[in-house]
Amino acid sequence: MSLLCELSGKNGLAGNKVSHSNRKSKIRQLPNIKRRKFDVLGQMISINLCTRALRTINKHGGIVQAILKGNEADMSDRVLRLRRKIQKSLRG
Repeated sequence: MSLLCELSGKNGLAGNKVSHSNRKSKIRQLPNIKRRKFDVLGQMISINLCTRALRTINKHGGIVQAILKGNEADMSDRVLRLRRKIQKSLRG
């Protein structure tokens, strides 16, 4: 499974875990990624989302509204293609 949120673009961080004696060991902090299925334009799609993005979807009232209101720079290519399909279906 990908360690990248397809809606918000959130991915892992790397850093050091520092002990009391100042010894350092590498550590990865990964986002809490969940694979969720949604019904969009009559078809089921599966998207990797972090829990923060799931809260955003609930806040906006659904996946379609969250995709339309979200920042394009953070979205994956799959979600951007889906966004264009949604916009095209709303126009015509």
